[in-house]
Amino acid sequence: MLDVKSPEHLKKVKEFAASKGLLEQLESKLQFLDEYAEGNTRCELYPDFAPYSFYFQIYLKAEASAAGKEVPYLNGGLIYYGKGESGVGTPQFSVKTGELKEGWSIHT
Repeated sequence: MLDVKSPEHLKKVKEFAASKGLLEQLESKLQFLDEYAEGNTRCELYPDFAPYSFYFQIYLKAEASAAGKEVPYLNGGLIYYGKGESGVGTPQFSVKTGELKEGWSIHT
């Protein structure tokens, strides 16, 4: 389950993605977070300080947790990397090694 904490930020990022022809790629990453761990998790999605990125926190649902209650499980970022960027600095404020392709990448 994807729990979007800032619908306005998501809308802005989706509009940006559409303008770059990358909406399908972004949607696939959001779907991955939504369906992570076969429905045994809940993902809270927050705006990140980087303009087109997100921070996320994944919780293990109570019914899947040994503790019998919802517990923090994993956190990270859904980071946008711009085409032609060096891999560090704006707009992503993050470092990525290897081939840099424009679009979103999940970091934990």
